[in-house]
Amino acid sequence: MLTGSGGYGKVSPPMTKTGKAIVVLLGIVAALGLAMAGVAISLQMRERDLRVARENELRLVKAEKDELEQQLSEVREAKGRIEREFADVKNDLDDATRQLADERQEKEQLAKTAEDRQQQIDRMLRDLEQTRSDQRTLTDQLGRLRDEHTALQRQLTDLNQAKAQLEQKVVELSKHPTVELDKVVVNPPAASSSTASAPASDSAVGPRTAAANTASSEAASSPPSGLEASPLRGQVIVVNREYDFIVVNLGSNQGLALGQEFQVVRGDQVLGKVKVEKVYEELSAAAILPNSNKDAIREGDAVRPI
Repeated sequence: MLTGSGGYGKVSPPMTKTGKAIVVLLGIVAALGLAMAGVAISLQMRERDLRVARENELRLVKAEKDELEQQLSEVREAKGRIEREFADVKNDLDDATRQLADERQEKEQLAKTAEDRQQQIDRMLRDLEQTRSDQRTLTDQLGRLRDEHTALQRQLTDLNQAKAQLEQKVVELSKHPTVELDKVVVNPPAASSSTASAPASDSAVGPRTAAANTASSEAASSPPSGLEASPLRGQVIVVNREYDFIVVNLGSNQGLALGQEFQVVRGDQVLGKVKVEKVYEELSAAAILPNSNKDAIREGDAVRPI
């Protein structure tokens, strides 16, 4: 081998086996070093890539963690809001339950009151029907009594005529002195009832009796002068057009009396007149009098005393 810097140099002595071995060993070592360096570089690159990947994963995990924490915060807020809404709904439900219980109790009370009112109305209807039946019976009896009274009036008229004729004969006989006037007695035949026996022999008795009867009938028909119309005002709660009567929310507790008459009004309009026939504590039944606009009367109309 030629060495040197300028041209041909000195010839080196031939290499020994040991030197060759060293060179070979150095080459191997160099190769191993290069290989190890490459492996180290490769490992470093892989470790860097792995570190980068893990950092990316860590950032992703951290981002996911932040997102989950935000979602958890939102869920907690939603939970708190739902719990508050649930509490409000529970309170509303409790209030609704109490109101329902109160309304149910009021409904039961109203049903009981309505049942009591219906029983009173049914009793009033029965009493009114009985009263109307009694009234029809009394009307029939009154008709018969009127017929009998007419017959008795005719008999009384005949008796008065006979009496007048007898009194005329007494006057004529009084002109003759031979006739004893003290023995002349005017006795009309007895009638079949107390009404027919009213006239007596004295002519003054008849007028006095008639005047007394007239005075007593007027006293019975005219109300006492000290009584005035009560300031009662009520309302129509039932109208029965089949039997022509109404039920008003006034009774004996308000001072209502049998036979009292009322006007049925709506605003300023007078619809008719009624007469009380049955009185209870809080209700009364009144018959609709003739000449009333009974078809126009309805529930809710006002009643006021005449």
